[in-house]
Amino acid sequence: MVECDLAKVEVAGSNPVSRSNKIKDLADKVKSFFYALVVVASVFASVWRKNYSEKLCVIPNIFET
Repeated sequence: MVECDLAKVEVAGSNPVSRSNKIKDLADKVKSFFYALVVVASVFASVWRKNYSEKLCVIPNIFET
């Protein structure tokens, strides 16, 4: 006869605290990624406005004779 006590078996991922820490770490990485993405998008938008917005927003006067 073989006894099994599953409560004492150390199975990877069976610890709820460990799972919680992994989820928190993943959430922190995702949050950091999106913060970095916002910074890059802000810089890109600033550079784009500085270099291209005036060129694209000029409306030609087609009624000039």
